[in-house]
Amino acid sequence: MVKKSHLFLIFIVLIWITPVWSGQYDLIVQKNLFSPQRQEESEENQNKPPNSALPIVIGLWKQKGILQALIIAPDDPKQIPKWYLIGEEIGEYKILDMDLYREIVKFKSGGTVYEVVIENKSRAARRPLPRPKIRR
Repeated sequence: MVKKSHLFLIFIVLIWITPVWSGQYDLIVQKNLFSPQRQEESEENQNKPPNSALPIVIGLWKQKGILQALIIAPDDPKQIPKWYLIGEEIGEYKILDMDLYREIVKFKSGGTVYEVVIENKSRAARRPLPRPKIRR
């Protein structure tokens, strides 16, 4: 059996929460998903890379405080990866920053900054080998 004090408390909480809920649905009501006047978002607002493709990041390496990235240049026909440092240029891209923990390299081209994630993020390659079973 529910006590009157519990009902009163539930009623107060519902009254207090109702204004929060009502604001969330206003946007959905205003933008009718099934309206014939609905238009797709224009491609001008999307962040597009320049004419050439972005460089492909293969891996990151830090040794003696120096951070390097193994990158395939977008205009390299043989697609041979090379080591690059922060500040070096790859075609029309300049390396701004490298984040070893997030596995991201930031490039700048034409005033726009692009974040490129390591291409092969397979965790299988990073898993330690299983321990061998020792017979006693």
